[in-house]
Amino acid sequence: MMNFDVIIVGGGMVGATQAAATAKLGLRTALLEKALPLRSHSPQPDLRTSAFNLASIQYLGRLGIWEKLNTERLREYHRLSVWEQGGRQLTFDSELTGHSCLGAFAENKNLQIAAIETCQTLGVTLFEDTIQQLHSDKQTTLITTSGKELTASLIIGADGAQSKVRQFAGIGTTGWDYAQHCLLATIKCDHPVPAETWQEFQPTGPKALLPLYDEYACLIWYDTPQRIQSLLSYSQETFLKEAYDIFPDRLPKAEIIESGSFPLARQHANAYFKKNTVLIGDAAHTIHPMAGQGVNLGLKDVEILTHTLEQHFVPGESDLFWLKEYERERRYHNLAMMSLMDTCYVANQLNFPGLKRLRQTFFGAIEPFSPLKEKLLRYAIGV
Repeated sequence: MMNFDVIIVGGGMVGATQAAATAKLGLRTALLEKALPLRSHSPQPDLRTSAFNLASIQYLGRLGIWEKLNTERLREYHRLSVWEQGGRQLTFDSELTGHSCLGAFAENKNLQIAAIETCQTLGVTLFEDTIQQLHSDKQTTLITTSGKELTASLIIGADGAQSKVRQFAGIGTTGWDYAQHCLLATIKCDHPVPAETWQEFQPTGPKALLPLYDEYACLIWYDTPQRIQSLLSYSQETFLKEAYDIFPDRLPKAEIIESGSFPLARQHANAYFKKNTVLIGDAAHTIHPMAGQGVNLGLKDVEILTHTLEQHFVPGESDLFWLKEYERERRYHNLAMMSLMDTCYVANQLNFPGLKRLRQTFFGAIEPFSPLKEKLLRYAIGV
């Protein structure tokens, strides 16, 4: 049996960052991840790419993780444009906040590897394994699939939307499925894409383009499950014809490198902790991805939980009532962002003429009003 102060289950972007942050507090930390990633030698980007807002970049920088990213596979963006089909455009520029960028796009694996390398530097014990059982008493005993027995004062569940840690802890969830799937397509353009991300709201769902490194970009297409499945079954030529027909004129000429899709669902844990177990990231909440806030909410969970641990955690103690501070702060902010995304989703689905005019009037009123634009932008990028 091996003893630790904290065990993190799930070594994705959020879990690996949590392990590094916990180790920096001087706590004996273990990280359980079923498949540790290897650096990609392919010139083409992975399909799984995330948007990191400025607040996340700054926090990852303080942990020493951001500097370990492969910068050749990283793309900062300086401008964000949104509009409704046939309506006025609302543009946000980094100059509004005085920062050099609004955020960056990077492959999930790029950040995951950088976080795990930081964990190794900080002495985190890594297990390429999965959780099989979890028993909580004064100390929590975790049994892995390979038969290892690990004990800790605190277990952190960072193992995704289908979290086994959450299930073992007996924490339920509430939520629903959206009537949409999201199609992702990595494309290679005939020229480098400007450092601007844009999103057009259409009746069937938003369409967006994320600039990646070199000539690569990521095309995002929200639509009904049936429509997305049809698109994925098309030949590249037919798919591109559909894309050029429905996307704005600014979609560059490109070829499809890889594509895939996933269903959209909202899920929120009924509690963020129970006894010696606490949840972060998708194990605690999943959100509609239209604003790219999912990983940023998870990294904010890490920051607040780490601060709470620094203030209160005593290795060996069994009463972790002070985790209520973490739950109270993060549940409120996560719920606020989830509700905002739900409002945008519903508003986009309703196409009554009066409501559409109201949305366009709202966009038109904000565009020339810099103080309000700055406030909205600072909220979006977390600073």
